[in-house]
Amino acid sequence: MLMFRAGDFHQTDNLISTSSYVPVPPIVKARLTKPSRYAELSMLECSVLGFYPQEVRVSWLRDRLETTIAVTSTDTLANGDWSYQLHSYLEFRPQRGESVSCMVEHPSLDEPLEVPILHLILYWRCLM
Repeated sequence: MLMFRAGDFHQTDNLISTSSYVPVPPIVKARLTKPSRYAELSMLECSVLGFYPQEVRVSWLRDRLETTIAVTSTDTLANGDWSYQLHSYLEFRPQRGESVSCMVEHPSLDEPLEVPILHLILYWRCLM
């Protein structure tokens, strides 16, 4: 939902424009899209939804270190209500005891938002 404050609008040549905006924070959902056993190829999805403005950075952390290997992402997609969404994917082979998380940076956030994939770690432990 896009929100404006009083005074955010001004008239310019019969057009209304915004001089400032209120950023809307993203909703972040991460999930295992392709379940696999230990050391088999797997895929994670990190969905970043409903944010404004469009500028966003999504990265993947493996054991707290950023990885760019086997990462793909959609373009930032407009929702039609002034908000945006983006989906990022990490294809990898789970390693015993490894932690994986999705990190999102956006102007509405004071600091990066890290979403650990806790259920995935528990899933790996059950299979070991």
